[in-house]
Amino acid sequence: MFKKICIIGCGLIGSSLARAIKENNLSNKIVSSNRSNVVNKKVVELNIVDDSSSDTAKMVKDSDLIVIATPLSSYKVVILKIKNSLKNGSILTDVGSVKSKVIPLVQKNVPKGVSWFSSHHWLLLYYLRYFELENDWMFL
Repeated sequence: MFKKICIIGCGLIGSSLARAIKENNLSNKIVSSNRSNVVNKKVVELNIVDDSSSDTAKMVKDSDLIVIATPLSSYKVVILKIKNSLKNGSILTDVGSVKSKVIPLVQKNVPKGVSWFSSHHWLLLYYLRYFELENDWMFL
């Protein structure tokens, strides 16, 4: 179990992952960061996450697992925002489908004590089905 997980981008994939984490008690605390304060308020109101803010670095601080669930075009901005907030021993992953530009970006900017686990949104679908959650209809 994780102490704190941060989901960056609570759209369809990010919020589905947050729900799966919460419903299966995989973390003591789940937080998110979204550009929109309306989204930040809504994901807390719906009890999808425990806290949410547009201050991405603040949300990432002290997280054991950080999931980037934003469009690939925003990865550079996201990684540059969070690189100094990533704690030693944390795991950074994403749900994007293309890795050719992401891997060099991570290698250049993510501290050595942070583990990068390159993932894909289809793995998320697998995990949701594995946990047999009701929300897997979102992927149909």
